[in-house]
Amino acid sequence: MSNLSHNGSLGHTVYTLIDPRTDEVRYVGISGNAPLRLKAHLQCDGSNSPKDEWIQELKDNRHEVVMKTLEVVNDVEEARKREQHWIQHYYSLGAILFNREVWDSSGDEVRSCNRRDSKKYVYLTIGILRDSQTHLDLKADAEECNTKQLPTVAALRLGDYYRMRREGLPMVPASSLKSSTNSADDTMNALSNAAEANNAWPE
Repeated sequence: MSNLSHNGSLGHTVYTLIDPRTDEVRYVGISGNAPLRLKAHLQCDGSNSPKDEWIQELKDNRHEVVMKTLEVVNDVEEARKREQHWIQHYYSLGAILFNREVWDSSGDEVRSCNRRDSKKYVYLTIGILRDSQTHLDLKADAEECNTKQLPTVAALRLGDYYRMRREGLPMVPASSLKSSTNSADDTMNALSNAAEANNAWPE
């Protein structure tokens, strides 16, 4: 699938590659021929291993990467500047990009963003049923935070949960508590959803 509005014949396209499962931006690029560039990305030629692994994972699970045009500019140097602008924009929102380098807003420092720092962070893969109440609540929460990065919001809320546990605070407002029967049903549904997502995840 492609959301391209530009056929590559005029100017330089600044585009994103999006994960169709989460609607998250995973890559920002520029090209004088966006459709041809998309085909090159799909070949997974080894020039960017993390990006290639992500695209191959999508293909293995019968998903198609989405390319979306951000803007079209005439000058290649201006296109590069706009590319860096958008990279910094998504990076500041918490996006995990597969671009090999990310420039800071001053244009001086370069930060790698396609290598995970496993010494500093613990990375979790979670499965939430699409359009489930948890998914809808998470999306609403993300909108309030002015971001589409669901994993970032989920990580923040997970931190809130354990902080409240440590401090002995109630997990939810009293007005939101359900009966014990409903709570048990919710727990069983959550466990079932987690098991289903785990079984569906490729080894």
